[in-house]
Amino acid sequence: MVNKLIGFTEIAHTADLALKVWAPDIAGLFKISARGMYTLMGVEFEPVEEDMRELLIAQDDLESMLVDYLNELLYYSEKGIACDLVSCMIDEKGLFVRMKGSKLIKIERMIKAATFHGLEIQRTDSGLATKIVFDV
Repeated sequence: MVNKLIGFTEIAHTADLALKVWAPDIAGLFKISARGMYTLMGVEFEPVEEDMRELLIAQDDLESMLVDYLNELLYYSEKGIACDLVSCMIDEKGLFVRMKGSKLIKIERMIKAATFHGLEIQRTDSGLATKIVFDV
């Protein structure tokens, strides 16, 4: 059974890559955004968890937190690590995430960065949705 409350789909973009992402909450949106980005990149990684990583993103709006989070994952991918979100919490300090890292086996296509181009996280009847454009 397909969960229609959470997911992503690639959408056409003239020069870059783009995703439409939706989830019931912010943790789901961040997790699915990362999975979608990795799918666009054609990432394969070892299923064995290597290590736990923690990250604090000191921003005050969800869009900035999402872009910084995805760009941090791109940085890790350059080091040969793919990360999957385990938990996230937002407080007055910003976004705090815990991730598990796994060794990358393959990347088919590099992405330079997640961008702010047209980025707006919107509340919907079933949660949150956004469109993310990636610079390639």
